[in-house]
Amino acid sequence: MNKILQWGLLAVLSVCSSCATKPSCDGTYEGVLPAADCAGTYVMLAVDGNRYELFEKYISRPGSFLTCGDATLDGKVLRLDNGKEFTLTDGGLSSGEQPLRLVSSDKQLADLYTTLQLKETRQGEDAALKLYEKGGVHYADLSFKGEEYALKSVARTDSAEEYKDGAASLRLPVDFVQKAPFVQADFTDGKNDFRFTLLAPANTVYVADGEGPASFDVVYYNDGNRALVKLLCPDLAHCYTLPQTEASAKTAVYADDKVEWSIDNENRATLRVDGKAYTYKAAGE
Repeated sequence: MNKILQWGLLAVLSVCSSCATKPSCDGTYEGVLPAADCAGTYVMLAVDGNRYELFEKYISRPGSFLTCGDATLDGKVLRLDNGKEFTLTDGGLSSGEQPLRLVSSDKQLADLYTTLQLKETRQGEDAALKLYEKGGVHYADLSFKGEEYALKSVARTDSAEEYKDGAASLRLPVDFVQKAPFVQADFTDGKNDFRFTLLAPANTVYVADGEGPASFDVVYYNDGNRALVKLLCPDLAHCYTLPQTEASAKTAVYADDKVEWSIDNENRATLRVDGKAYTYKAAGE
C-alpha cells in the first residue's frame, strides 16, 4: 500500500480512536453537599450532553429547587451555567471532597424531582406544574386541560410570585410547596379563573431512638407504577430509595436486598441494614 495512503489511514484511525475515548458524563447522579444552615443539601443531577437538570433539596428542613441550563465538559471538569462545578471520577462525579454517585444512565430527571401534581379545587381536574430557574430567571410550565403554558416570572413580592404567558397568568404563593395543602395557586387562562391545591408527597423527619444515623428526611411517594420511600441523610452511604413490599392498616414495609424500612400507624419506624435494626420516631413525637 502507498505509504501516503497508510499515513492517511493511520491519521483517520487515530482521530476516530480519540473521539471514541472522549470522556462523557451523561447520566443521573445523586449526592449530599454541605450546607451552612442545615444538615446538608441532597442533589440529583441529570446530564444530557451540553444540557443539565439539577434538583436540590434541603435535608431536615423545607425547601427544594430545580435549575435547568447549559453544561460544559472541559477535560474532566463539568461546569454548569449556574456556577457549580463537578469533577468526573471513576463511577461518578465529585464536588470538592463530596462524591456524587452515578445512579442511572437516564439523561433527564424523573417527574418526582421536576413536576408538581396539582388538583383543581372546583372540578377536581388534574394539572402538572414544573417550576425551575434558567439563566437566573424563574419559569413555570403548566399542563392543564390539554393545554401547555410556558409561563415566565414577571413580578415577585414577599408573599407571592406572578408568572405570565400571553393572557395566561399564574399567581403562586412563595411558600406554596412548604405549606401545601393550606395555601393555593390562582390561575387564569385569559377567559376563566381556576384555583389549584398541591398534591404533595408525604415528607416526614425521623430521629434516631438510639443507635444508627441521627436522622432521616423521609419522602413517601408514588412514581406512577408503585409506592416508594426515599430516605435522605447527610451521609450519602445511608441515602436509600426503597420500593414498598408490604402494606396494611397498621404498617408499611419498604425493602430491597440489604435494607428495610418499616413504619407503623404511630409514626414509629425501624431501619434494618444487613440484618441489624435501628429504631426511629417522627420528629416532635
